[in-house]
Order: sequence, then C-alpha cells, then structure tokens
Amino acid sequence: MSKKFKLIILFVILLLIALCVWLNSCVRQYPGPSPIKISDIPEFDQPIPNRDIVFQVDRLYIDEQFIGQLGFINADGSGETYLIAKDFSAGFIEPSLTDDGNMLLYYQRKYTVGGIDSDGYLITFRGDRYVIYFPSPIHGTDEFLVASADENGWIIKRIQIASGEVIEKYPVGMKPDGSDYFGELGTNNLIDIELLFVRWFVDEDDVLYNELVIRNISTGIERILLQYKGDLESVTRIMKPAFSPDGSWIAYTSNDGIYMIRPDGSENHQIIRQEIINYSWWPPAASWSPDGEWIVYHLAQVSPFYSRDQSKDSNIYKFNIETGEEVLLVQGGLNPYWHWLDIIEE
Repeated sequence: MSKKFKLIILFVILLLIALCVWLNSCVRQYPGPSPIKISDIPEFDQPIPNRDIVFQVDRLYIDEQFIGQLGFINADGSGETYLIAKDFSAGFIEPSLTDDGNMLLYYQRKYTVGGIDSDGYLITFRGDRYVIYFPSPIHGTDEFLVASADENGWIIKRIQIASGEVIEKYPVGMKPDGSDYFGELGTNNLIDIELLFVRWFVDEDDVLYNELVIRNISTGIERILLQYKGDLESVTRIMKPAFSPDGSWIAYTSNDGIYMIRPDGSENHQIIRQEIINYSWWPPAASWSPDGEWIVYHLAQVSPFYSRDQSKDSNIYKFNIETGEEVLLVQGGLNPYWHWLDIIEE
C-alpha cells in the first residue's frame, strides 16, 4: 500500500470522525429561549375585541408577504371581526383567551407559544426542545398548560401567564428518554386536581397505543378511559380532549368526528360526524360554552386534503348538547375557542 493511499485513508477516517462529532452535537443541542425580533411581535390594527369566540383564519398574502390575522365572533353570530397583525408573518394557530379577556394565547409556526395582553404586551414561551404545543388555559386562574418536550421526554407544563414561570411539570410517559411518548391537550384540561390528556406511546413490540387519560395530580393515580392499539391509521381515535365546565362530560375528537364520554368511562357516544381522510388537515376539536350547553367546532366543507387555505374550506358551528341543534356561525374559519368571561362575571 503506497504512502499516498495511506494518507487518503487517514484523511477519510478523520473526516468521518469529525462528521460523527458534528452530528452528535446537533442531536444533543436543542433550541433554548431566543431573542424576540420585531417581526415576531404582532401589532394589531385595532384592540382585541370583546367577543365570545376567537378563531383561526388563514394568513393574508399582501405585497408578496404573509400577514397574520385572527377572527372573533359572538355566540349568537353577531360582531364578526377580523384583526390584522402588521409586519407579522408567523400566523396564529389554535388561539385562545384567558377568562378575563386580557390575554390572547396562541401557537405559531416557530415552535413558540405567545401571549398578548390588552395593552399589547408580549410574552413568549419557547419550547425546551424541538416543539411546544398548543396552550390550554386553566379556567379561573392566570395559568395555562402546554405539552412539550425536554431532556426527560414529553411533559405537560403548568405555566404562570404573567411571568412565564413553570409552576409544575407532569410527565406524560414513564420512559426516561421519552422518545416513544407524546402528550396532547385540548381546550379545558385541568379541573381541580384532575388532569385530562391524550397519551401516545410505542411498546417494546413496536405497537402504537392511543389513550385517553385522567390523572390525579395530587396522588399521581391515573384512570385510562379509552385505549386503542395498532398502526397509525387505526389507532388515531382520540385527540383534543376537553372537560365540560362542571367536569361531568369530556368531548374529544376521533378519526370520524367528535365524541362525548363521562369521566368514569361510561356513555361514550358520537355527536358530530366528520371523516378525517388526510392527517395534514386540521381535525375538528370541541370548545365548550361557559354554561356547558354548547360546543363550538369547525367542519371541513370539502374533501379534507391538505390546502394552504384550509380555513376557507372549513366552517365554524355551534352544537347544543341537549337538543342536537347545529348552528352555522362562520363561513371560513378553524379551531374556534369559546371565551369563558361569563364565569367571572357571575
């Protein structure tokens, strides 16, 4: 073997070692808090309106750039209003409002949950690792929940809105690295000491599980209300759970619509039908009215394949739990959230 050939082999080995070290650093490092750019701070063209429901709409495309906007409407169909965010391209995903109406919470495409109070003050909550999921306000408090990931795996965090301080963490799974666990919340997931969430995990035989779980946060004891196992298509049966205001019902999304179930696992039944053909589409998710008599949700009006303008292909409805009455509220909207201001006023 010639000296030149040996040098080439040595160079290749050193190059591979350097590549392995670099790849390892990429895997181990994950984004922490990042500075807020001016373009990350929404400045609306008008104050946040006092409406019952806030909902997601597609970003506008003006002068070759995207601009975020939000929709608002009252439960009786009046007061439909749209806010445009100047110089803000990220968009607002699954928006919600705190009970006092002073803080708007939302998820944006940069793995960030943000909050904007009535004076325009911005708080940003950055994911500990690769992702942070949609905020779920805790009614009657100034706190909210998010499902996210850190070095220990998937957890649900309880966060104080004003300070951004993490008050408590609830692990989703039991594996130390959390690699096979995923947690999901809906629009109302903590009543007293009862924490409601969806858990996904893969067992040692690579079987995928999908569970609806209630955990007592004082004792850690769990009740598994529903469990499905199999492949992704057959197991996607439980998403976006939400307690009713009095905790007597749970609404959740399945692969063929919206269901209701009691917290003890009884009376599981379907109330809204919507086939989910493609999982890039936003599935319908229920948000309860403050009196617990209605839910609000969106339904796709065309075959739900991925589209940039998804909200234009979806309408927002409200549904009466007792009578089964369905009322169209908005033509063109997604992920509505029913504001619970009435609870504080009462």
